[in-house]
Amino acid sequence: MKHILLSCLLLLALCATAPAAPVERQTFRVVAPEGWTVTAVPDVGEGVVLVAPDKSVSVTIVTAASGTMTPEQLAADYEQKLHAARVAQNGNYYGLKGMAGDLPLEVCLWTFDGMHGVASIVGRTGHPALQGIVDSLEFYK
Repeated sequence: MKHILLSCLLLLALCATAPAAPVERQTFRVVAPEGWTVTAVPDVGEGVVLVAPDKSVSVTIVTAASGTMTPEQLAADYEQKLHAARVAQNGNYYGLKGMAGDLPLEVCLWTFDGMHGVASIVGRTGHPALQGIVDSLEFYK
């Protein structure tokens, strides 16, 4: 899963900051770089938002039950919700790009075991700490 996330998010930079304590959720674990703000996603029990100290980039990670939607239907739904274009697909993994207001948006959507996950980056998509965040991401079944 990590290799697909890496290609979906087009993150090539190496992590430049030391890791802080891990953030644990029921369906995933991620390590936020030192100094980044970590908050829960409002109204979503299985989601976090990580924000860089300079606020140049944020990373949102959310998992949820897929219900009866197929991976293709989920991708189309997120394309419409986010006004984003599909730029990559590999099995049940989809890469989307768009704008969040005037900021660049990159999204990776994937499905697994009746669940789906969304990782979105808003802002400076080439931030050097992003690679470390993606590398630390672990999903639980």
